[in-house]
Amino acid sequence: MIGTGRASLRKLADRTLLSRNRLAAEAGIYTQTLKRALDGERVQRPIAVRITSALNRLLGTDYEPEDIDGLRIVGESEDS
Repeated sequence: MIGTGRASLRKLADRTLLSRNRLAAEAGIYTQTLKRALDGERVQRPIAVRITSALNRLLGTDYEPEDIDGLRIVGESEDS
C-alpha cells in the first residue's frame, strides 16, 4: 500500500495495531516522546522522521513527515 495524500498520525498509529510502547520501540524513541507527538506537541525533525519511517515500514506506506496531519515539527510552519 502506498501512502497518498495526507493521513492522520493517530489513525496511522492505530492502524499498526501495536501498543504505544511497541510503536515507540519500533521508531527507536521513548514512549513519552511518541505520546507527545500523538497529543499534537511539536517534535524535532529527526523524531518525526523516525516515527514516519516506522509507520511506513509497518504499514507498507511511503509517507513523508509533511504528509501526516498532526505530526508537528519544531520550527516548521503549520502551512508547509
